[in-house]
Amino acid sequence: LFEARRRGDGLPVVAEVRISEQSRHRLQVASDIRKGIAAQEFEPFFQPVIDIEQGMTVGAETLVRWRRADGSIVMPAEFIAIAEESELIRGITDQMTHKACMHFAQWNREGRHLRLAFNVSARLLQAGFQDIVLSALERSGLPPDMLEMEITETVLIGNHDDAGKLLTRLQEIGL
Repeated sequence: LFEARRRGDGLPVVAEVRISEQSRHRLQVASDIRKGIAAQEFEPFFQPVIDIEQGMTVGAETLVRWRRADGSIVMPAEFIAIAEESELIRGITDQMTHKACMHFAQWNREGRHLRLAFNVSARLLQAGFQDIVLSALERSGLPPDMLEMEITETVLIGNHDDAGKLLTRLQEIGL
């Protein structure tokens, strides 16, 4: 089933041992992601955004990292696709958005006034992304105009109408 969905071409998929092993791996990773969400293991790492003309940091892009209980860090390439396919991306995004907004709200209270940028998964257009953002802003006290969303082309291609509506709503609240 995972292979058929991944291919998306509507053609039949013949069961193979290799595919079965991949499916077991994906199910294990999805299970681990669920546990990681419950344990608050997903955390933001920040890549600075520099204004070259002013020679100063003006913000940061939020990058998700999964810090497992043993301290090891799992890179997004190893879990994002599985999280998106299994609808776990909402839990990760909720955790990441909340934590990132809390960091930036604190830094802004300290006088740094940095803008926070983050990427949006296409899956979140149907999964209440606006609610995630509004909740994170409310809990952190960060003003909406300090947030920037980075939209990938895949978000716009597959969900043009939904993406347009979401962007308009978020722009109306100040993003």
